[in-house]
Amino acid sequence: MSAARGARTSRRLWLGVVSASALSLASSIGLGQSFDSTPPPNGVLSIDAFAEPDGRDLPEPDLRIDRFGARLTVFHQTGRGYQSQADVDASGRGSEFVFIANPVIYTHLTQRDGITHDVYLPIDILTSASTDALDVVSTASRDNESFTLDGTTTIPDGDDSRFLVHWGAHVEEELKAGMGGLGVSLDFADDNAQLVLMADAVVDIFDPVQYNGVDLGLTERVTMSINGTFSQLLSETTTLSLGLGLTGQIGTIQTPWNSVPLAGGGGRSADLFPPSRLRSAASIRLAQAIPQSRTFLQAGYRFYADDYGAIAHSVEGMVTQYLSDDFWIRGSYRYHTQGAPFFFMTEFPRTAWVRTYRTADSDLAALDLHEISAGLRYFYDRQGQASDRSGYVELGYSYYGRSNSLEIHMGTLGFQTAFW
Repeated sequence: MSAARGARTSRRLWLGVVSASALSLASSIGLGQSFDSTPPPNGVLSIDAFAEPDGRDLPEPDLRIDRFGARLTVFHQTGRGYQSQADVDASGRGSEFVFIANPVIYTHLTQRDGITHDVYLPIDILTSASTDALDVVSTASRDNESFTLDGTTTIPDGDDSRFLVHWGAHVEEELKAGMGGLGVSLDFADDNAQLVLMADAVVDIFDPVQYNGVDLGLTERVTMSINGTFSQLLSETTTLSLGLGLTGQIGTIQTPWNSVPLAGGGGRSADLFPPSRLRSAASIRLAQAIPQSRTFLQAGYRFYADDYGAIAHSVEGMVTQYLSDDFWIRGSYRYHTQGAPFFFMTEFPRTAWVRTYRTADSDLAALDLHEISAGLRYFYDRQGQASDRSGYVELGYSYYGRSNSLEIHMGTLGFQTAFW
């Protein structure tokens, strides 16, 4: 085997096994995947396993389901923030209690001409204290559901390039959104390097019900982003990835039902953001395999800044350890620190101009957070070397805690099965 061919084989193994979680965006849009025109000998019956009465094989279907998966995540959030008016305590902070059940269905489809589709259908079923506080008599705002259809179509253009089409929609009680984007994926240096460029747009149309229940009619928000990711195989066991993104927003950017307590008590004022926002982010990630012990390490850093004056830094690390051919365990840790935008405040002066920008949203406060996750995966159908085609069952838990009292506990149960 030549060095270049060995590096290509190692890259497929590395990107398929090691980076399945850290490069979830890349895997979700089908980057770096190759699909054979005929199914591998994996023991799974397919349409080609049956013959017509005259002995001829049935033709390959125009569209086939390669993989199907589902995941259920349960979120339990507690904490207090000045933007909430639910069960306000003596310090002026309201409850941020949220309970969310989030099932996600995923499927990967391949057309006969090699075009692939990755389709996600997340559903959020949530109970929230802060939104329920809008109701004076009923609890109609406590429970809500949302549905999202998120798909990416990958169109091959030769051996080393692909066009990407991102499409989708989101529907919930007070908001409707449509999304779309175009991109390209290019391979270089005998498939040892990859560049992905994407441009996306999201249009939100929603009902900005205010903190006091006043309905101002429909409004909108437009979000446009440009993102680029470059991945380079440094050796047969080491991968470096660099990312850069720029996002712009115009329209009604604030959460409409959030509010700021008035100074001295006895009232509130609605959040008010500038009519536009420009956000930027840069990231670097290093992945290292240790074949002798079947250990896979990842480390990453992300920098964020926007024109509101908020700056954030995130560092994270992940360890994946194979216990056997069919089991791995994974642990990860993330630390995040951020500054607040220039208009963050915990009380609004009564003498301030009514058009003064303001928010007390605890998500935008200066804070530190720690996130710890652990997972166990069992491959019930590896189909050879474990990869994104393998069938598995996974159990996971995450803890997310912030310095301003908010805590989230997350439990996850997921599976995937492959047909080809």
